[in-house]
This record gives sequence, structure tokens and C-alpha cells, in this order.
Amino acid sequence: EFLGLTSKEIDEQFADPEVRQILHDVRGDNL
Repeated sequence: EFLGLTSKEIDEQFADPEVRQILHDVRGDNL
């Protein structure tokens, strides 16, 4: 469940920028 992670946690746990971008998009950070 990625939606439970904060943006910082996503950035810390996923090294691939493309993966982080996808997860941030899913969370709605870029809306």
C-alpha cells in the first residue's frame, strides 16, 4: 500500500526516479 507512505518515505525507499514519479502521481502529489 504505497498510499500510506509519505513523499519523503517514497523518496527514501525507491531509488529509481521513474518509480518515485509514478508513486507520487498515484498519491496525487503532482495534481
